[in-house]
Amino acid sequence: MQLERYGEHSSLQASLQPFYSTGSQGGGQETTPLTAITQLVHHGMIFVPIGYTFGAGMFEMEQVKGGSPYGAGTYAGTAQDSLLR
Repeated sequence: MQLERYGEHSSLQASLQPFYSTGSQGGGQETTPLTAITQLVHHGMIFVPIGYTFGAGMFEMEQVKGGSPYGAGTYAGTAQDSLLR
C-alpha cells in the first residue's frame, strides 16, 4: 500500500473506548486511560471524550463506582455484588 505516500490515510477513522480496571478507589481510573490516550494521539488519532454522561448519579456516594469521562472502568478485587454492577 502506498497510502502514506499520498497522505490518503488521513481519512481513515478508528474508534477506541478504553476499558480499564483498578484495585481500589483512587487507584488510577483516570490516569490509566489518559496515559494510553497520549500514545494514540502521538500517532495522529483525534480523541473525543464522551464526558460525564452519568448525570446526578455520579454524586451518589453509597457505593464505589468505576469509570471516568475518558472511558469505562471497574474495580477489581473482593466486593459484594450490587445492582449497579
